[in-house]
Amino acid sequence: DGLVGYLNQFASQFFEGTNVRCHLEMPRQLSDQMFPAEIRHNLFLAIKEALNNVLKHSQASEVHVAVNEAGGRVEIIVADNGRGFIQNEENRARKGNGLENMRKRMAELGGELHLDSAPGKGTRLKFTIVLNQ
Repeated sequence: DGLVGYLNQFASQFFEGTNVRCHLEMPRQLSDQMFPAEIRHNLFLAIKEALNNVLKHSQASEVHVAVNEAGGRVEIIVADNGRGFIQNEENRARKGNGLENMRKRMAELGGELHLDSAPGKGTRLKFTIVLNQ
């Protein structure tokens, strides 16, 4: 079913039976021929890590997952209403490697990861990848 179908199914099932409500905003389908299997797989793994972080660390009651395709780019946004955090070197040393792994994975794909988080304001991750690289 492609990246969108798989992500839709995974996110819905991942938060099923938890205290986190999952809201999905996705197009019916992305053009899979623009995404080779390796890119789809690695992009999914980065997003899976983000969803895992929401459930494990954020104390959120809601998460929004949105996929947008425009201008030769695909953006996938994972945003929660959780506790948020300050990202600095001290926190990076204390915490796991999840964010760093997501950044590396996106860089290997020629994409980007943008993080926006603040205490009490939740966390928003935007994964961006250029189509037809």
